[in-house]
Amino acid sequence: MSEQVSRFSSRPEDQEYASCVEQINDLLGGPIAPEEDVRAEFARSIAQLIGLSAVTPNYSGYYAGRRYAPNQFATLIGPAGSNKSVISSARHVTANVHRRRLAESERELVLFEEEALSKKPAGLIVAADASSAALVDRIAHHKWDALIVSPELDAGRAKPGESWKDLSVIQRQAFEHESIEIVRMERAISIESPRLSMVGAGTPGAFLRVIPTIEDGTFSRHLWLMTEVQSKWRSPKPRANQRQYGQNLLRLQLAVDRMAKAFEKRKRELDFQLSDSQWRVFDSYFESMKSDVANFPSGESLFQVVHRLGVIAFRLAMTVSAARVFLKDPKAVGKVVNHFPSDDDLQLALDIVRIGFYNAVELSALLPTVEITTSGDREERLTEFLHQLPDRCSRMDAVEAGNLLFGLKPRTVDLYLRKLVDRKHMSKPKPGVYIKNGTP
Repeated sequence: MSEQVSRFSSRPEDQEYASCVEQINDLLGGPIAPEEDVRAEFARSIAQLIGLSAVTPNYSGYYAGRRYAPNQFATLIGPAGSNKSVISSARHVTANVHRRRLAESERELVLFEEEALSKKPAGLIVAADASSAALVDRIAHHKWDALIVSPELDAGRAKPGESWKDLSVIQRQAFEHESIEIVRMERAISIESPRLSMVGAGTPGAFLRVIPTIEDGTFSRHLWLMTEVQSKWRSPKPRANQRQYGQNLLRLQLAVDRMAKAFEKRKRELDFQLSDSQWRVFDSYFESMKSDVANFPSGESLFQVVHRLGVIAFRLAMTVSAARVFLKDPKAVGKVVNHFPSDDDLQLALDIVRIGFYNAVELSALLPTVEITTSGDREERLTEFLHQLPDRCSRMDAVEAGNLLFGLKPRTVDLYLRKLVDRKHMSKPKPGVYIKNGTP
């Protein structure tokens, strides 16, 4: 393997994205859509891997004494018009699996008429815009894993007073395969050892609504992707090889379904393992990452990101290795007891995580370290903060006042100022300048 990068804070080069995309395309039999901006292409490739992570039941490995399946969460953040629809690739590559499982579920319900009255057919893909109780109910009906594709990041986010609609609770428990139980209307809905994969997309504004603070456990459980609006015009004229993309997708859909069937037929878990030399590379990589994080301004808050990126890298290696071997030879699924990745598989997983880490650091700069709610002491502190500000102040004045009077960090002061402007208590005539309009 190549020598590990000693610093993780530098912005990934386009070539790093392109290299990952090229390797994933090789694994999956070629690109399934015309070339886009390299970051959008990378997001499309990761979405395909997330889809694959949801179609390999009976496959898991031990990490830090716990058994993890390959199921993964990834979310793409970008402004409007930045081609966030590429995440739909997770749905496209698993379409045949979804249709087959849905048909099988329908046939099973016909045989059990009483259950058919209370249950609905379940395939692979689950809609995200539902209450947490409805989501758990739907996932509970899945015989195998479930996949959520959410083009609107905050579709499952609760409004104040609507905690029943908060998808983050499900994500935090499903990440560790911990049992989920929700009681609604005197009815208990539960899932033992849930296996859930999810890919989502949203704007920076939606990100802030879903992740209220850097210490929110949902933040560290996602592989974060980022894209941006392209200034150059891309012609929509059909490409000469347009038909080839469709053929690649059809072949991939068939191969994914064959692989999924093979995993479904296994009678016992296929055990994923790293070799001793691969564990040494793995440990060295994350020791270096954690050492670098300690020097960041918000280093302590990012430690949980590093720890969970280790789990994410392990799971990515599981999916990448399964794709490399079992998409081409699904019969091999039933012939092995233990499965080891190649060194290239592990390196690709680490390269993907390197990009995800940089994105997480960038997004963490938008988040406060303490969540602000709309009730109780924190609301009183927001009101007191406003009262302590002069009628006209700069952002630097507000930062100094927040630190001196309340011990607030700059990110939290920025969030306070944003809330006060949104509520019309202050106006912002130009960048960095704030004027009081009144008091709450």
